Amino acid sequence: MRLTVVGTGLVGGSLAAVLRGLDEVDEVVGADADDRSLARALERGLIDRAAPSAGEAAEGADIVVLAVPVSAIAAVAKEVGAVMTPGSVLTDVASVKARIVPLMEEAVQPGVTVIGGHPMAGSHEAGVEHATPDLFVGATYLLTPTVSTAAEAYRRLHGLVSRIGARILAVDPDRHDLLVAVVSHLPQLAATTLMNLAARRAHNEHAELLLLAAGGFRDATRVAASNPDLWLDVCAENRGAIVEVLDDYRERIGALRSLIAVSDEQGLREELAAARA
Repeated sequence: MRLTVVGTGLVGGSLAAVLRGLDEVDEVVGADADDRSLARALERGLIDRAAPSAGEAAEGADIVVLAVPVSAIAAVAKEVGAVMTPGSVLTDVASVKARIVPLMEEAVQPGVTVIGGHPMAGSHEAGVEHATPDLFVGATYLLTPTVSTAAEAYRRLHGLVSRIGARILAVDPDRHDLLVAVVSHLPQLAATTLMNLAARRAHNEHAELLLLAAGGFRDATRVAASNPDLWLDVCAENRGAIVEVLDDYRERIGALRSLIAVSDEQGLREELAAARA
């Protein structure tokens, strides 16, 4: 089996590395708009061969994985879709799906199956230098088949993903976006807000504040160090679900504030206890 990974950063490089080690995979070809990242992926042995373009990398591939920014998926899908042959599979690793999956489906020829993918694994540290074949061990890997998904193509992709140490969960693209808005996108925005609040307080009031930050604060704000460009793309693509979840979060924060303001110890205890369940 020949695989192509377009995008050799943290997730794409890690996926290339772990797939390259599977017995059924004969070759992993990489492509990246960043020549230095691509060269480093080759040097590190994450890929077998580097191609000068996404289209050339996808020629003859059985499965093509798009590990590029959300804003680039439509253009890259058109490029690889033009050369992919019937029976092959196009997938991705983006954290949004409702709009992306139809765009990929429009980009491919008849007989090419599109299956959205989203490994719930990553790090605030980005780039090929941090790529590791162990990234997906124990993680949940979402697949988003649709009514047009060919059963054999899904079985093939499902089989590969099941070999990289991840747990597979199949969900509808629309439901995917609502779910990840809660468990991934909201935590990112909450961490960003908390970090910015602490930084402003430290600047305006207490210079020692950030020095006092202990493990709990670091755990809560770790993802605030993530690439801003990545999250601009995510917020633009999943705007509706994110706004809906932010409204819910604002309501819950307001309820919590009210309990504290009126010294409702029992109500506060119930909230804290419910979060432990």
